[in-house]
Amino acid sequence: PKPDATGTQPQSKNNKNKEKEMAAKVAGIVASCKDITGTAADAYLRNRGITASPLPSALRFLSNAYGRYGALVALATDADGAVHAVQQIYVTEDGRKAPLKVQKRTNKARDDWSDTSAVRLPGQLPLILCEGVETALSLWQATGNETWACLGLGNIARAPVPEGASVIVARDGDRPGSKADNTLRQAVTSLR
Repeated sequence: PKPDATGTQPQSKNNKNKEKEMAAKVAGIVASCKDITGTAADAYLRNRGITASPLPSALRFLSNAYGRYGALVALATDADGAVHAVQQIYVTEDGRKAPLKVQKRTNKARDDWSDTSAVRLPGQLPLILCEGVETALSLWQATGNETWACLGLGNIARAPVPEGASVIVARDGDRPGSKADNTLRQAVTSLR
């Protein structure tokens, strides 16, 4: 398509249809979820030492998410609570990570979801940014701080951190100089 009078490219029909499909898939996952209490996802978290109760409303359970496996579902929301992405962490009935090649899957409602949303765990400041849900939950439980799971290392720099907020970035145990370490360093630099 040709640029319009403002110089921007109009969204093609295929892109609009793809975005509608993505949004519908996320909405369907959310609608199929139930409270996490007493589920295989709850057992999974307890097996990992996450015993806080109640758990944040950003966490749900989806039975039969992938074949016979259920999933811990983490909702990535904006400041108003609208869901823009979900991450499913597949779990066995007894609360273990499912023995699948792909153990986590993130579904997005739109391509730029990480500019406005994260899995938000409420608490006091300073804000802690993490890569994954389990790390975020562990830190949230230990500190009581507001903690966001950004659902990927590359999304930390895109997190919608409020202007002037104090932020702690909690990294995974990547080796110094590794690709992940360098990506994180670039993300932290861009947050300044």
